[in-house]
Amino acid sequence: MSKTVLITGANGFIGKNLVKYIMGNTSWNVIALDKTQKDDLGDGGGRYKDYCVDLLNKNDFSKIVEPFDYVVHLAAQKDVSGSYADIGPYITTNVLGTANLLDWLRTKPFDKMINFSTAAVIGANKLIVDENAKYDPMNPYAGTKAAQELICISYANTFQLPIVNVRIDTPFGPCQPEKNLVPTIINNMINNQPIKFYGKDVPFSNEFCSRNWVYVDVISKNIINILINETKKAIEKFPIHIVGYTCSIPYMFGMIKQFIDTTYSKFEWFLVDEKSHVSDQHLKYDLRSFYSNEQPIEQFKESIKETVEWYKNHYIKN
Repeated sequence: MSKTVLITGANGFIGKNLVKYIMGNTSWNVIALDKTQKDDLGDGGGRYKDYCVDLLNKNDFSKIVEPFDYVVHLAAQKDVSGSYADIGPYITTNVLGTANLLDWLRTKPFDKMINFSTAAVIGANKLIVDENAKYDPMNPYAGTKAAQELICISYANTFQLPIVNVRIDTPFGPCQPEKNLVPTIINNMINNQPIKFYGKDVPFSNEFCSRNWVYVDVISKNIINILINETKKAIEKFPIHIVGYTCSIPYMFGMIKQFIDTTYSKFEWFLVDEKSHVSDQHLKYDLRSFYSNEQPIEQFKESIKETVEWYKNHYIKN
């Protein structure tokens, strides 16, 4: 019997790719929620419904009359840099919006919910990180995501909602907004514009300016696996980290460069001072979750190639 998944933030970067992955790789139905509506898929052959829903408006939930089996909560205020100037919208969307969603969900029958979060809730530069790492948010945005996780845990405990907190580090792939790092590198490289790196000048070391890069289709595949996993009681006790491939930003730069076929070398280093908002996000994982396997280098290279080709075809203007 086909399942139905309700996705909040369905028109965002990860949401768009998740919808596309589900429609192309499963027989599931999708109920897409977002503050903006897009009819890119039409009705998906009867498998896709698109609702304009603002999580801050409780009345909007009454639009949804279809039953659903799963929930993936992606909707969030995500721009990290903006949280330094004004945390208000982040608290409103990430905390209050999530609470409104949960208040509605506790009146509905469903099998499992994924609350999508970030590894930034446990900080940075940790020698070893496992599923039981303590909260240590590295920026105001991460503080609101930590609060969002705790709200979900409280509803799971109080109302027995089947919620799993899922974290990632740095996502990349098609449809990501141009202001993000990977699209910026691709765009600037093709158009011969300088790229500024912040951190210690060790261009091809994985020990500094390191990220765990997670390709968006890897995220989608693991989201589906987590939703259908039958041992949900065992994994609700700790957050799940979806892990991709760990390397430094300059190493990622070099990987992208080989698929653009260019002699570009205009990258500059700016040392980080103690007052800077820029932080090394290097984390070393020691995870027990079976969703934590690092992406093999061959798959990582192929995902970078696919990403570069997508931006060359869609966004890049020479």
